Amino acid sequence: MQTFSIFKKKILGFWLLGIVLLVMLLLAAALVAEHFLSSSAVKEKIQQALLARTAIQISYEKIGLGYFPSLTLELHQLTFSIPDRLNGKADTLRISPKITELLTGKLDLGKVFIILGR
Repeated sequence: MQTFSIFKKKILGFWLLGIVLLVMLLLAAALVAEHFLSSSAVKEKIQQALLARTAIQISYEKIGLGYFPSLTLELHQLTFSIPDRLNGKADTLRISPKITELLTGKLDLGKVFIILGR
C-alpha cells in the first residue's frame, strides 16, 4: 500500500515540475518576443501590413504584448494619417493577430482597435 502512495507522490511531483517548467518557458518566450518585436524590420512589416489592410500610415514609439483575454500586439504613442484626409494621434492601437499565421512569419492582422487619448 505504501508503494502506491510513493508512486502517487512521484507522479504529482513530475506534474508540478512540468507545470513550473512550462510557466518558465512561457515567460522566457514572452521576454524574447517583446525584444524581437522591437526590431526595426518587424516595425516596418507591421506598418506595411496596416497600410495594406487599412490604408492608414502609422508610426509608433513602443510595442508590447497583451495576453488577456487573448494575445494582442499593442502599439503605444502612435501617430496615424490617411493621406490627404486625416492626421491624428492615439494612445494605443491593439492588433489581435491570428496566432497560426504569426507563427509562420506572416502577419494577418485579425482585429484592429484604436484607443484614443483623453
